Amino acid sequence: MIAFLYLLGSAIGGGIITLGLASIGAVGDRLFGHLLKRNAAKFESKLEGEIEELKASLNRLGDRSSRSNEREYNAIVAAWEGYVEAYLATQNCVARLDEHSDLEGMGDNELEEWLTDVELPKQAAKMVREAGRGKRNSAYGRFLQWKAMNAALKAHWEARQIVRKQGIFIPRDLENQFLAALDQFSRMIAAVRADYGARGTDLTFNAMDEFFKDGPKVYEALKDAARNRLMYQELSKALVKS
Repeated sequence: MIAFLYLLGSAIGGGIITLGLASIGAVGDRLFGHLLKRNAAKFESKLEGEIEELKASLNRLGDRSSRSNEREYNAIVAAWEGYVEAYLATQNCVARLDEHSDLEGMGDNELEEWLTDVELPKQAAKMVREAGRGKRNSAYGRFLQWKAMNAALKAHWEARQIVRKQGIFIPRDLENQFLAALDQFSRMIAAVRADYGARGTDLTFNAMDEFFKDGPKVYEALKDAARNRLMYQELSKALVKS
């Protein structure tokens, strides 16, 4: 009987020990799993934060790039339009085809009416009036020349101001092309002014020769350079949108 109880107690005790070890193992597994999940959650949260920060940085860079491309596009367009205005105004001050009434055959009253109709400035009207018969057309022609020179100077100044202000958005090589082309206008206008004041020299005629010979070439070269850059910007915009 004692032996039986001993064996029973041993069996029960062994079972308890076995069950206890099994319980400890299960708790350890759950604890390890819990720690693993918590660390994984922390890592995932940190990773998501870094990803969102990277996305925000990329978006800022994309916006900045888009704005930069847009400013460059607009700057090149404005510079080209200003250049064309200056080119046409310079051409007009060098070679004009003026059409107006023959002032030489007008009487004094008829001349006064004409001066009023064309709204000639007082100083110019005085110049024509005091020129006298035989010189009225010439006097009026000098006024038209003076007017054309001022228009060319104004257009040239405005075109150069555009390049100066917007040059930061224009590629350096293209900016230099615009400035070089405008420098040609400066020489041409200075030559016309010298000729107007009867101070023409060989430099005057050299500037005129350069303008008529090289002006169209410079115009076409600059147009091609601006067009190529604008087409590049159009392609960049399309790629950004896609």
